[in-house]
Amino acid sequence: MNEKETFLNTIQSSIRSKEAKQFVSLELNYHIDETVKGLIEEGSTREEAEKQAIKQMGDPIKLGIKLNKLHRPKIDWSLLALFVVTIGIGFLPLMILPDAIPDGPIQYTGKIKIATGIFGTALMIAMMLFDYRHLKKYCYFFYGLGVMLLLAIILSHTQINGAIILILGGGIRITSIITLPLFLLAWAGFLQKKAMNLWVLAGLFLLPFVLLVAISDITGIMIFTSFMAVMFLWKMKTNRKIMITSITAVVLLAASSILFVLLVGLPYQKQRLIEFLRAEQEGSIYWQLKRMIEEAGWFGQYMTNRDFSIPYTHTGMITDMVFTTLTYGFGWLFSITLTIVLAAFSVRMAWMTKKIRDPYGQLLIIGGLTFYTVPFVYNVLMSIGFLPFLDFSLPFISYGIMPTLLHAFVIGIILSVYRRKDLVLSRSI
Repeated sequence: MNEKETFLNTIQSSIRSKEAKQFVSLELNYHIDETVKGLIEEGSTREEAEKQAIKQMGDPIKLGIKLNKLHRPKIDWSLLALFVVTIGIGFLPLMILPDAIPDGPIQYTGKIKIATGIFGTALMIAMMLFDYRHLKKYCYFFYGLGVMLLLAIILSHTQINGAIILILGGGIRITSIITLPLFLLAWAGFLQKKAMNLWVLAGLFLLPFVLLVAISDITGIMIFTSFMAVMFLWKMKTNRKIMITSITAVVLLAASSILFVLLVGLPYQKQRLIEFLRAEQEGSIYWQLKRMIEEAGWFGQYMTNRDFSIPYTHTGMITDMVFTTLTYGFGWLFSITLTIVLAAFSVRMAWMTKKIRDPYGQLLIIGGLTFYTVPFVYNVLMSIGFLPFLDFSLPFISYGIMPTLLHAFVIGIILSVYRRKDLVLSRSI
């Protein structure tokens, strides 16, 4: 074992993280080699130059202790705490719905919600511990898998509650929402490439977009278009001309596609639009939601009247309209607090982009931020009657296994990026 290997091994012995050991070894080895090259050019022999370069690095034990503190994996406790809090808030409907609708159509199973919370937390932790950089090379695989799932859903011709889905063995239901994280991972991999033809990117965008239109999935179209556009604009932020052209094209394409789906798509979607335009009609879903918001008061019906009942007994009260349910039960003060907590996710993820040096990691956070924020903002505005009713779940709060797991997956990826923010090479080696 030569002197350089001994020096590097001594430093590694003070570093706990396996990932950090590999990172530090690569960085120091590179800097030593660069210093050796410079000293050789000045006239030193390789052996003398290597000894001098190692000497310049300082005491390997002290250096190892310092690098262990600097490069150990980080945990964003703020985002983790927000995740735990929102998962906990998701159990609150269990408190009020059984009393409010004892004989109603809503079958809210506590065991399923508990299992979803546990599996969601486990998935989030697993993705946080997983090295996100391994996903980069599989971008075409994720893209192909997403396209094949969309094609399978289209070919299944199966509709349940108005939505086109694919039913696998054992009654497992696959909807288009499951493909969105796959396209997010794929798109981050495509955009991090230095030389990627814009026409190729346009084609990679249009194929799944057209398939989502064919499924008449307005929710999927909006989320997909949003994170694709935001990630692309982030990548092209230094090119003003491309940014303006891209924004215009995406807005026009998305708006025309959504209008097309509403006009010729599934009947229940057109019915929802008609109800929104006639929101003041007594008995409509929007009239009921408005009534609940107005009657909630600052502290809610559940907190002030234990004999209250929810006036609108619809299964959506625990899924897409759960924000209205919580507002009616716990009051405006609670709903404002809940909105602040959910908004804190977006603010924290936006802050994290400034701390990440890896372009691929930045794209994942930007995409994940959009993937989370679009449903959150739309659901809140929809719940208080400002937007038409669409199948947007309130992240981590709405009842539903798949939305919770997918958001947990994305948050886990973001935590994985932050965990390794100090393990990114400062140069190509």
